[in-house]
Amino acid sequence: MLTITLLVTLDTQYVAQDGRTFGLVGKKFSHFINADGASLTATASVEFVDGTDYRGDAIAGKKGERFVYFGLEQSGAWLRRWKLRQQQLDVIFAAAASDKITVSVFLGKDVTPSISLTS
Repeated sequence: MLTITLLVTLDTQYVAQDGRTFGLVGKKFSHFINADGASLTATASVEFVDGTDYRGDAIAGKKGERFVYFGLEQSGAWLRRWKLRQQQLDVIFAAAASDKITVSVFLGKDVTPSISLTS
């Protein structure tokens, strides 16, 4: 089990309007904050199962195509979603030197967010 601390930053083009929130969209939990320029910190426990699959509260998608969703919404309507894809989860797990890792996530115009890692 790997505990991933996600430091999520939203591109400034998405923070201009009141009433917007953004955050992590999980199957069993979600974590949203106001889209006012502040960064979001969320923690997710993710398990790598049988060397081929990921499981955890923040994991979505079918086997072989797992991802973590991030979303931007306003008044209950989705404006934008981003996917931290399975290939990025592979990189995160390979870089983890212990059972914890910090990942900086930037949500910009691309559907796949950019990440940087800190063990």
